[in-house]
Amino acid sequence: MVYKKYNNQKSTPKERIRLTRKKNKCNSQKTHNKRFFTRKTKKEKEEGKETQKLSQRAVRVASEFFLQNKELCEEITQLRQEVQELQEEVQVQEDFSIVRSSQKSQKQLQEASSRDELVEQQQQAPPPLTSSEQYQLVAKNEIMLNEI
Repeated sequence: MVYKKYNNQKSTPKERIRLTRKKNKCNSQKTHNKRFFTRKTKKEKEEGKETQKLSQRAVRVASEFFLQNKELCEEITQLRQEVQELQEEVQVQEDFSIVRSSQKSQKQLQEASSRDELVEQQQQAPPPLTSSEQYQLVAKNEIMLNEI
């Protein structure tokens, strides 16, 4: 085998190939780093700061919006409860008015039925008079006629 000095070392061809690959890999990594990890310019730094400020502001606005949304949701639930209570009160009042009107109508029906009974009693023919009652009526009628 041939031994030659390579990177201040004696090496075989196989080792040389391995070392050159390693060296090439290192060089390619350096160029990669140069391309992708360059220093930012002033303009880029300022833009980065602006975007950071904007993102912080967006976070603040979002948190405020979330809090307002939460408060509004609480208000909505409270208003719904109030509406439900008012509906229950209205329902109770309607029930009372229905009960009152039904009581009034029952009283009116009772009064009407009692009037009807009185009218029926008045319209019924009086019971047949006995002879003594007939005699008294005839006597009263004659007295009245004589007075006229």
